Amino acid sequence: PWIRLDLARALARQGEAAEARAIIEAPLTEPRAGSDALFAAALFAEEQGRLGDAAALIGRVPPGRRSPDMARLAQRTRVAAEVDEAAAIGGFGGRQRLLTLAARQDASGATAAAVVRAFGRMNDPRGAEEAARVALAVNRSPSAAARLAIGGALLEAGLEQEAAALVSGVVNDP
Repeated sequence: PWIRLDLARALARQGEAAEARAIIEAPLTEPRAGSDALFAAALFAEEQGRLGDAAALIGRVPPGRRSPDMARLAQRTRVAAEVDEAAAIGGFGGRQRLLTLAARQDASGATAAAVVRAFGRMNDPRGAEEAARVALAVNRSPSAAARLAIGGALLEAGLEQEAAALVSGVVNDP
């Protein structure tokens, strides 16, 4: 499946998304598609922004048979779905749900980054900044990778100064 994934990525870069998808998903038509084929297809779907498809594909791999990388992909798609659901609610309720998600313990910073990006898509820079603050308060000593993830999301939300302040000194961190 990995050669298929490489080929699909190359085709997608050339603007042949439909053909790329057909190539990566061809082995999945077999009744007993292998875990690796499902994982490769789920990775490709995630890269293409089709998070629902990625979640459905990785969901076909039983949890007990998932590698650590598969489990991380399943977690990423689950978080993305929760963030999208909360953002779709809108208003005060949606905002509170997003901030609750940002307040989760997450050493990678990925959850907070997803929430900050959601606020950015909603044109709510104050919400994005608050989500970052909440996440950093809960995850007291964030790793360099977590700070970079949240900082990148702040940058995408148009909060350049906040992003720069957060990632300053990362070069010297382990």
